[in-house]
Amino acid sequence: MSEIFIQKDGFASEHFGVGIGKLPPASLSLDLAVVREALLKAQNLGIEVVTTRLIPSQIKEIDLVDALRGQVFDTLITSTLYPTKKPEIVFSPIEGISIESHDKVIAEEDIAAIRRMGGTAFNLTHFYTDSRLSKDGWRSFYGAWSVNDATNRAKQTVLARDEKSGEVVGFTTTLGMVDLVAVAENSRGRGIATRLVADSRKWLAGNTDIATVGTESVNFSAFAVYQKCGFIPRDIAYSYHIWLDEALR
Repeated sequence: MSEIFIQKDGFASEHFGVGIGKLPPASLSLDLAVVREALLKAQNLGIEVVTTRLIPSQIKEIDLVDALRGQVFDTLITSTLYPTKKPEIVFSPIEGISIESHDKVIAEEDIAAIRRMGGTAFNLTHFYTDSRLSKDGWRSFYGAWSVNDATNRAKQTVLARDEKSGEVVGFTTTLGMVDLVAVAENSRGRGIATRLVADSRKWLAGNTDIATVGTESVNFSAFAVYQKCGFIPRDIAYSYHIWLDEALR
């Protein structure tokens, strides 16, 4: 690679109101001057911050990001499941909660609940922990991502519904991986997330030989859920943000 193409993340940029680009990790093996030139071009095109992920063994690339004043805003742990090799895990029903599987979510009230949960649940991610990105943007971004998954992208969405109120109080979306898991704040601690992920395993077992899920290294409750459901932590990556006004000064 001799040229670097920094792709604008239009979805994130729209919700945060900031030009956000994606820097290919492989480009960071090049000379600092080459990377700086690419960042300058990106800045001239309206990109203000670029994101990238690096693994601990990429020492040269990490040194280069440090030279550009990049910072780590989360550490992502990827856990792996071999669903066809693991027996199905059966958990006891949760009193007052029903679990539903959908190809696509279409009910407006369910979509609204998913948006609310998505806009509050993911507060350990790099888009939240970077104080230069707005919290309104974070809520908008993850709310929209959650709805886009449940109504369009996901192969399966599992919902947890409160049987008394009829309201959706948790969801998980599955692509070829477990993408998003969220539970309403007032319904946490009841084992709902575990039931959601366990139900997602059924789809994974019939559609893929290997599945992954990523979560932040400090999200201990999520780790407990995934391990109960048979996922094993395998890989680690650092999520970097490089703000161009700092990198190019």
